[in-house]
Amino acid sequence: MSLPAMNRKGLTLIELIIFIIIAGIFVPLTYMAFTASMGKAAYPEGTLRARFVAEETMENAVQRGFNQLAIDTTTSCSDIGASIPAGYSCTWRRDYVQYSAGTFVTSGPSDYIMLTVTVTPPAGTGYTHTVQTIVSRRG
Repeated sequence: MSLPAMNRKGLTLIELIIFIIIAGIFVPLTYMAFTASMGKAAYPEGTLRARFVAEETMENAVQRGFNQLAIDTTTSCSDIGASIPAGYSCTWRRDYVQYSAGTFVTSGPSDYIMLTVTVTPPAGTGYTHTVQTIVSRRG
């Protein structure tokens, strides 16, 4: 007489142990990939904030006008009214330029000033953002 075939339901202990071992390998790998991608997700925020600071600084500098920019000696963005978030560094530079052959070239005092604003976010939170514009002497 043979024994009736048993209806198998559920997992055996061996199958359960194999599942736990495989999960134990893949869960940490997934976690590491997730944390790495989340760390990189902060870059757009830092870069976006740097861009806003650079544009605010540029607007404040341009509002000062050509004559004031020509005599300014500061290079700190906060000195011209920009609000700089903690950890960010912001500088601006003034260069006299002339328009020649379809491009601007650095020169001595002239009727054009090229402003360059550079904002650097805290390390690991974004990329340095630079904005440039030309301010002209108005008649």
